[in-house]
Amino acid sequence: MMWKRRTVTVCALALALVAGPLTRAAAEERDTRTMATLFRESGTRGERRPFTSEEPDLGRIGWRDRAASVRLEGGSWELCRERDYRECTVFAPGSFDLGTTRLERHLRSLRPFGRAVAEDAYTRAEARFILDRLYRGLLGRNVDAPSVDAAVQEIRSGRLRVQCDALVRSQEFRSGVAELSAEDQLERIYEGLLERGVDERGARTYLARIQKRQYTDVVLAIVSSSEFRKQMPR
Repeated sequence: MMWKRRTVTVCALALALVAGPLTRAAAEERDTRTMATLFRESGTRGERRPFTSEEPDLGRIGWRDRAASVRLEGGSWELCRERDYRECTVFAPGSFDLGTTRLERHLRSLRPFGRAVAEDAYTRAEARFILDRLYRGLLGRNVDAPSVDAAVQEIRSGRLRVQCDALVRSQEFRSGVAELSAEDQLERIYEGLLERGVDERGARTYLARIQKRQYTDVVLAIVSSSEFRKQMPR
């Protein structure tokens, strides 16, 4: 397998996996008051700073590399080691000390997880682009013409997860990509979504989740990455 360029790291923290992958119902019932609170000390103690929306550069508000613990409410969040949502880790709701992660005193941006995917107002061209890449990545073929209009409207309505789930549950996927090795599955998904092979970081980030058959979560993470979004039509 060829390892190529860097991609945005978005992985599920082991502690967060206790809650399991987000279900369709959970995604649809996401609390609009989702909040992340950063703390200067471990155990959610000390000076705090709440967030209810994304922040691409914590340095702008004096919180670059200062957080030692975090409390998340109302939904999962991406916590990122670099500005502009690079090198991110997805945390489920709960309270976490960052001392056992790469993020202690190295947190530089954050945003609610899934918002970039589920709540964007995609244009028709963008939704069609996403749909085409989904079919190539999950089924290894182009989308059926009769399915295009309804699927594009679903994606534009913020139901991308529903589309992914439907493809993953299809007999075509189960008898095709799902029969490959985990490494080959991830390679197929990368080739379909990003038109390149998996790099080393991508394998570290997603391979374990592919082995657990968390296909939809992997696809949505890649679709929300800056690399994918830069390829979308403007």
